[in-house]
Parts: sequence; structure tokens; C-alpha cells
Amino acid sequence: MIPPLWLLCVLIVGGSTLLSVVGLAVVRRGVAPKTLREHHDVAGFILAIVGVIYAVLLAFVVLVVWERYGEAELVAEREANALIDVYRLTPGIPDNRATIRQGARLYARQTIQAEWPAMNRGAMDDGTSHALDQLWRDCLRVQAKDNRENAVYNQLLERLTEVGDNRRLRLLASRSGIPGPGGHDRDFGAADFSGAVSHYSAQSPLHRRFERGAGSNANRARTLRHLGRTSSGATLTSTASRKSILVVITAQ
Repeated sequence: MIPPLWLLCVLIVGGSTLLSVVGLAVVRRGVAPKTLREHHDVAGFILAIVGVIYAVLLAFVVLVVWERYGEAELVAEREANALIDVYRLTPGIPDNRATIRQGARLYARQTIQAEWPAMNRGAMDDGTSHALDQLWRDCLRVQAKDNRENAVYNQLLERLTEVGDNRRLRLLASRSGIPGPGGHDRDFGAADFSGAVSHYSAQSPLHRRFERGAGSNANRARTLRHLGRTSSGATLTSTASRKSILVVITAQ
């Protein structure tokens, strides 16, 4: 059973985001950012390669899904057009007109109300199948009496055949997915890209501004200490020089 679309979106987006954040936290706890920055040359190339491969794969998946959606929409329109033709051809047959029209309306109502929700779960509706079978039985009871009625009756059977064929294609499109290993490659590509990003360390502008300010404060502190030591040394030197001068003068 396929869950609702909104729940599927929440699980995919929320689950992938949660796994990415947890993986990033685990890597940051086990490896220091300084160690990661030392391997940026290698990690940058790996991240670029994985990103390009994943982008191409994701574009392929989007293209395939888009084409499948267009094909399914076209099949549904053909089915509806064929059913409308069946409904409009009934005035040209000698009998069972009202019965065939009622069967066509029942099939359309059953398809909209029951089978479309069932297709969302990847299943088909038995009531819709019974309605189509009954419509076939009603059409096969018709007895054409002249060439005109026979031509209309042949067109009626052709349109009803198109209804059944397009219904089978519509049900097949609802159960088909991405061909080949595309779905698994998409998941593995997302996991690889998240893992590569988690091993790449980059400082935020706020962090860099903070470190720059801290470095400036440290430089100023070192400069002041150096000036303090230089001033103390100069004071001591000048004091010793005055004492030496006084000693010389006294001796003379």
C-alpha cells in the first residue's frame, strides 16, 4: 500500500534532512575542523565529481518521471475520448441505446470515484472491471439490421476496445516506476553526496570575523606586552647610565 502523497513528501524530505544532520554531527564530533581543512584539496575534487554525477542522475530521473506522467495523461485522455464516442454512437444502433448509455455513465463514475483512488495505492478497482464487462455484454447484444447500423456498430465496438486497452495502459502506468536501478542509484547518490559534504569543513563569515577579531586582540596584547618590556628595559638602561655618570663625576 502506497502512503498518501503528503506523508511521502514529509518522510522523504524530513528523513533525508535528519540523516544528513545526524551524519554531519557525527563527523564533526569525531574529526576536528582543522583536520578536515587540511584535506580540502582532495575533498574538493571528490565533492565536485560526486556532485556532477548525482546532478546528471537526478536530471535523468526527473526526465523519466516527466515523460511517464505525460504518457499516463495522454492514455487517460484517449480512454475518456473513446468512452465519449461510445456514448455518442448509441443513437445509430437499433436497440439497447439507453442501457449502453447508462453503462457508459456507470463506468465513468466508477473510474473517477473508485479506481483513481485505488490507483494511488497501486491497485485496481473490481467495480470498474465489472462495469466495463457489463458494458461489453450490453454492446454485444445489439443486432444490426442494415449496412448503416452495421457500420455504426463496428465503430462502437472499436471505441469500446480502445476504452479497455487504454484502461489497461493507465493501470500499468500507475504501477510502473523508474526503470532499472535508477531509483537505488538516486538514493545511493544522495547518501554519497551528503557524506562528501559532511567531510568538507568551511567556516561561516561570522566565525571568520570572530577569529579575525580575536587575532587582532591577541596581536594588540602581544604588542603592548612587548612595548612594556621595551619601556622597562629603556628605563633601566637610562637609570644605569645616570648612575655611571654620577660615579665618574664623583671620582673626579
